[in-house]
Parts: sequence; structure tokens; C-alpha cells
Amino acid sequence: MWLDETPYALPDDQVMFYKMHKCGLKVLTSFDSGIVHLDAGSATANTDDRMAKLIYSEYRNKLIFWYKFIYRSERSVLKRIWAVVCLVYAFGIQSLKYALMRVLGNVKQSKAFFQGVKDAIEYIKKL
Repeated sequence: MWLDETPYALPDDQVMFYKMHKCGLKVLTSFDSGIVHLDAGSATANTDDRMAKLIYSEYRNKLIFWYKFIYRSERSVLKRIWAVVCLVYAFGIQSLKYALMRVLGNVKQSKAFFQGVKDAIEYIKKL
């Protein structure tokens, strides 16, 4: 349900593939299936607003995914510490990027990133 709470459920495939992997199933990619992805609303949405929603959804969902499927499911203390180190590194780099973007005038995308992270943390606290 947490995937449906944001404008773009970016990691829905990632969640499905992760669950398949945990169940011992194999993943196969077919590049010539003929399926056409109909990107909902991309032609009608304001590009700046759309990008802000995309950034918000991406980082909110990534943090929740990390917590639910990587951190919380890991029983080894060392692997949990490593997971935290990796997350801090990845999100630290992104935080610097979006802080710099704010300084350079791209406030909307910067706010979207930090709001997505904040909302993810609030969601995780409720679990």
C-alpha cells in the first residue's frame, strides 16, 4: 500500500522481483515482448511539477524499500550496520546534490527530495 501513496510507484517492480528472489524464483527479462508502456500523464503534466513528483516518490519509496526489505529483514548485526552505512553514503551524496541544486535555484526539486525523505522517515516510524 505504501507504493500507492505517492504519485509514482517507482519500485513496484523492484518489490515484486525482490520477493520472487526471496522465494527462490528466477527473473527473466524479455526485451522484445511488444508491450508499450503508457506513461500516465507525461504528455499533459507540467515538466517541472512532474519532475518534482517523480523525485519525491523516488526517494520516499527507496527509503521505505530499504527499511522494509533490507534493514528490517536482516538478522545479522554486522549486515545491518553495513546496510546503514550504505544508505547514509547514498542518501548523503543525494542530499549534497539537492542542497546544491537549491543554492543554484532549483528549489522545487530540492524540496521534493527532502520532503520525500522526511515523509519516508515519518512512515517508517509508524511501522
